[in-house]
Formats: sequence, C-alpha cells, structure tokens
Amino acid sequence: MLRLPLLLSLLWCLLLFALFQWTVQRESENATELAQIQTRTLFSSIVNTRGWNADRGGVWATEQPNCQPNPWLPEDQRTLLTADGRRLVRFNPAYMTRQIAERFQSKTMNFHICGLSPKRPQNRPDQWETSALLDFDAGKTERFQLVPGRRGAYYRYMAPLRAEESCLQCHQRNKIGDVLGGISVSISAFPILASVEQRNSMVGLTFGLIGFIGVLGIGGATFQINRKKEQAEEANRAKSVFLSRMSHDIRTPLTSLDGYFQLLTQTQEPETQVRYLRIIQERIHALRDILEELFAFTRLESRTYDLKLEKCDFNAIMAETMFSYYDEWERNGICPAVDLPEGQMVVKGNEQAIRRILQNIIKNVLDHGGSRVSVTLSAQEGNASAVIANEVERPEEIDVDRIFERFYKADPARSRNSTGLGMAIAKELTGYMNGTITASLEGNVFQIRLTLPMI
Repeated sequence: MLRLPLLLSLLWCLLLFALFQWTVQRESENATELAQIQTRTLFSSIVNTRGWNADRGGVWATEQPNCQPNPWLPEDQRTLLTADGRRLVRFNPAYMTRQIAERFQSKTMNFHICGLSPKRPQNRPDQWETSALLDFDAGKTERFQLVPGRRGAYYRYMAPLRAEESCLQCHQRNKIGDVLGGISVSISAFPILASVEQRNSMVGLTFGLIGFIGVLGIGGATFQINRKKEQAEEANRAKSVFLSRMSHDIRTPLTSLDGYFQLLTQTQEPETQVRYLRIIQERIHALRDILEELFAFTRLESRTYDLKLEKCDFNAIMAETMFSYYDEWERNGICPAVDLPEGQMVVKGNEQAIRRILQNIIKNVLDHGGSRVSVTLSAQEGNASAVIANEVERPEEIDVDRIFERFYKADPARSRNSTGLGMAIAKELTGYMNGTITASLEGNVFQIRLTLPMI
C-alpha cells in the first residue's frame, strides 16, 4: 500500500534534485559569462585607450613628480621643451598603459601589460600569463579562467596586443598583426560567487519547499485515496450487514405469520381462531413498521428524502403523539408524567418528521424502559427542548455513545420487532431540521433530549 506513494515521492524528489542541479549549473554558467563580459569590457577599454594614444603619436603632459620621462624611449623622444619654458613628458601607448595600471590597482580589479621578451622587468609575465602568450603565438585569440589567489579566487582574462600601423613607429621590427604582448585583466570572483551562492541558497530553499509540499501532496492524496477505499469497503461491509439484518428482521415476523396461519387453518375453535388472528394482525403491523423504517432509512441514506421546513406546533405534535400510544402505555403498565407548556410552541421543522422522531423515541422507551416515564417540553435560549426520560432495568447494558448507530440494540431479546434503525433515523431527521438530539444515562435513568429551533 505504501510502495506506490514512496515511489512517487522518490521520483518527485529525484526530479526536483535534477532541476536544482540544472539550475545551479545554469547559475554557475551565468556567473562565468558575466565575469567574462566584465573582463572583456575592461580589456577593450584599455585597448581602445591605447589606440587613441597611438593614433595621435603619443600624448604630452607637463613633467611632475608622478609624471617622469619614460626611460624606455629614445632620449630625444622622451621630453619636449615648449616656447614658454615648460618641460613636457611623452606618453606612448605602453607607458600610458603602465601608468594607468599602477593607478588602477585595487583589491577587486587590476590589469597587467606583459610580453615574453620585455625591456621593462615589471612587464615580465607570470606563469599563467606566459602560458597564455604562448597560446597566442600558436593562434589562440584569448584566455579566460577562474584561478585561485592569495586574496581569494579571481577571474582572469587575457588577449594579445597585435601590431597596428600606428604601432610601427615604435615597433619598427614588427609588422602589422604580430603579437607584441598581451594585457591580462583580473577581477575578484568574490562578489559574483557570493551572489551565486546566495541565489543558489534561495533556489535550494524554494526547491526544498516545493519538494516538501509535493511529498505532503502525494501523502495527502494517498491518504485520501486509502480513506476513500476504506470508506468504500466499510460501506460494502455495512451494506452486507444491513441486508443480512434486514433479511433476518423481515424473516422473523414472516416466519411467525406462516406459523400462525398454519395453526389457524388447523383449529376449529372460534376463540382460538380470534386469538390467532389478533397475533397475525400484530405481526403484520410489526412487519409494516420494519418496512417503513427500512424505506425511511434508505431514503435518508440516499439523500432523496424531501423534507419541507415550515411552522409547526411542537406542543400539539407532542401531545397528539403521546396520546396515540395510549393502548401501548396501558398494556405495559406505564403512566407517563407529561409536562407540556400552555399554548403553542412554534418551531421551524416538518410535522411528519417530528412525529416520526417522537414515535421512534417512544418505541425505544416501550422496548427498553421501565414503568416510570417522564416527558417535559420547554423553551430554552430560543430553542424548543423535549426531554423524554425513563428508568431502565439494566443500565450497564446501554452504550450511550452507540445509541444513534444504525442497527444498535441495547437488549436484542426485547427488540425482536425492531430493526435497530429507529434512533439512527431520528438523528438524521433532526439534522435535516437543524436540530440536535442527544442521549444520556445517569444511574438507571436514561433520557433523550430533542432540541429544535423556535420561530
């Protein structure tokens, strides 16, 4: 029974895990792509600045402590004296790039101009840059990689600096397209990776929540399916029990009728015939009552019972019903103590249903009660409350919690002509009228309380 939901839950979790892994991979790829765009943009900015400088044959600036002549240029090209006596320093593309790089150094971003045979020692490449420069000589156009560092991981990008026509005035030994060196760009990976980690945490939490909800949904659906299955099985069992008990309850009076009809045909004594006819009539009435209860219960169970609610005089219905059982009260030696209010007690209900409820309660009293019976009707907090109490001989045999269960009989021996549906029908009818019906047992006093809303 648990194998299918466990399998579905496992498949659900595997699917979410696969989606989570794919999402994490996509986040990593997006982070790499973003870092590559940033490093390429920085590289392009540097190259474009160098190109602007080369196109103008260098840039001249006033000599200052932080703006000294380039020692790597020919001496006659390093400085220029203006007519007004100012000394200017020439910045060629390489010198300008170095100056910018030294000023640009930070914890999060920097760049370095380098070559395999540099004149300036500071332009010597590190191991990673050397490998990249060799690749450029072999024809590769760029290198990008996430590498570890002393201050954390860095994204490193490098592309070659190729000779253009404006570069040949300084690099006279080279031709256009030759690799003059390269510029490596480094940016800290921490901000990007931290952002990725944060997003992955949120994605993981989201997928975890989705997974949890999904497992709960699968479990809930499984529970509902099993519950419906159990309810269907219980309904089938109840149906079987119902048919079995109905067959027995109907067969009992029919068997009795058959027996007394045979006895009736065998006797010629008028007095005996009259007695048999009276018994046969009682058995027919009992069979009618059983069938009426059966039909009523079937209609209530199938929700086809049409109960029209209207104004009813609860007081009058109670009085009439109690009087209709006069012969039964007398035959059982019962003189009920009836306490009914004066005047009308109008409730919203159905007269036939109220009468049927009271009849079923009275039948229960006649089957199981003693000689002391009390009936009280009163108004309480906008409701009409009827209390029917009687003393019982064997209170220990009564299970109050089961009174309104279908087929429940406290004393089957005293309920031979009862289906056990009477109190179940009473409860169903009471619910149709928005009322309540309860049972209680105090000592040997058993009572039923019926409450209906007043108008």
